[in-house]
Amino acid sequence: MSRLLSSARFAAALAVAAILMAAGIVSGAAGDPLIIGGANLAGSSNTSLNTTSSGFAWQMFQQGNGVGVFAISNGGNALAGLAHSGNRYALSATNDGSTGTGAAIIADGRNNVAIRASSDTGNGIIADSGTCTGILCGRTGVIGNGFGFAGGVLGEGPLGVVGVDSTGGSGFGFITGGDASIGGDLSVGSCTGCLAAVLGTNGGGSALSQGDAVTATGATTDADGNVFVVVEKAGGGDAVFGIASTAVDGVQSALDGDAFTKYKDSGATVAAGDNLRIITGGVVTFAAADASGGAIAAGDELVASADAGKLAKAGAESSASPAFGIALGTLADGRVVVFID
Repeated sequence: MSRLLSSARFAAALAVAAILMAAGIVSGAAGDPLIIGGANLAGSSNTSLNTTSSGFAWQMFQQGNGVGVFAISNGGNALAGLAHSGNRYALSATNDGSTGTGAAIIADGRNNVAIRASSDTGNGIIADSGTCTGILCGRTGVIGNGFGFAGGVLGEGPLGVVGVDSTGGSGFGFITGGDASIGGDLSVGSCTGCLAAVLGTNGGGSALSQGDAVTATGATTDADGNVFVVVEKAGGGDAVFGIASTAVDGVQSALDGDAFTKYKDSGATVAAGDNLRIITGGVVTFAAADASGGAIAAGDELVASADAGKLAKAGAESSASPAFGIALGTLADGRVVVFID
């Protein structure tokens, strides 16, 4: 009789276990086999898997639309990787889907930095764009989009080391479609098509137009310490300081949390008292000029014309003005291409 009762209890226990497992509420404990489809509670114990295979030690294949692996940690790192080989990667991610809005890695730092990279002897981050074919083919290594008063890419170089180092190979090392704010010195090995320019203020009684020759009458500074050269149209006998480029408006911005004013181009006409950008070096293609000193030809020295705001060939009429630049062509539609050394 007792054997029958024992067998009945064992059968009942198996039945209850089967029901609980079917309901998915059975939990594996530390030391138990891994329960697939159920909760596994290891307590304070750790789980390790050792293998000498050349393939995957652990592979997860999610055939639905859910997440393949989701790791959570309340006090430590949610996911960590360590590679002992100098030619291997601690973490490797690949997205082999068709072209879309996805990526191999996405990071959302919420209230913290999304991605932090450091290296004792190597680079913190190297970004290589993919290969492509064709004449107009190209991929960007790093794209930075700033938000609010912050920059897209910020580079800080301690101990005299450059903050951003860019090597373009056969292409461009650095391309910006907008403004570039540089808080320190800018060292350029070579610069094709570059112009030297300064900020200025129209201190004359009339408006300045793009291409006008201007002479300096003083200087002022703004709240950020930016120097503005006070200018007006250059007339006969004046020393030409530069060529008026565009009007500029001050816009509040920030770099690494420090607020400052940047000046953006706002038009070709500069009213009296307004600020502007003045070209002081390079090749200017829109300098205003006339033939008061004679026909202008390539190689001629140019000076301030008697007609204020214009350049003229150095000659008897304008000999009192010091030479400003060298003409690179003839006068056309009241403009001349000039090289300012």
